[in-house]
Amino acid sequence: MSDISQVGLSGARRVDVPLYETAARRADEVTETARPRRGADEVEVSDMALYLSKLRSLPEVRSDLVDRVRRDIAEGRYDAPEFLDKAMDAMIDDARR
Repeated sequence: MSDISQVGLSGARRVDVPLYETAARRADEVTETARPRRGADEVEVSDMALYLSKLRSLPEVRSDLVDRVRRDIAEGRYDAPEFLDKAMDAMIDDARR
């Protein structure tokens, strides 16, 4: 009688699954895990950017009006209490916006 040793189970695998299918599955698994995972996109806007955006949205400076008011202030035309009250009210309204 011939001496045939028993085959061990350490290298056993399913016989009904061809080797190329197993290799293809492993390749797919590696490809799936190798893909970089991306989180959601985020944008952060600095306080300076918000401030500059607000500055850009302001109307243009009317330099003729500014010059006239500067002259009037220099000549003392706005020293009356009613002008001061009106200016203070306007500044408070601007600050609330």
